Amino acid sequence: MDVPLGEEAEQYLVEILDDGQPVRLLGAQTPTVTYTQTMQIEDFGSPQTSVDVLIHQMSAAVGRGFPTYATVGA
Repeated sequence: MDVPLGEEAEQYLVEILDDGQPVRLLGAQTPTVTYTQTMQIEDFGSPQTSVDVLIHQMSAAVGRGFPTYATVGA
């Protein structure tokens, strides 16, 4: 079952964090995003077993929504 979002399009912004500071922003039009091993090496110097992220649902009316924090494992 689809849940209406109240938006024309479903969009998210994912901030990859290093010690709480954003090192990469990833946009998505679905509730999934891919953070590749190549990106991890560029951002951290090596592949990571987990990364901290902030996830925002984007709104045409208000921009970034309230962030959700998560630690995501590889």
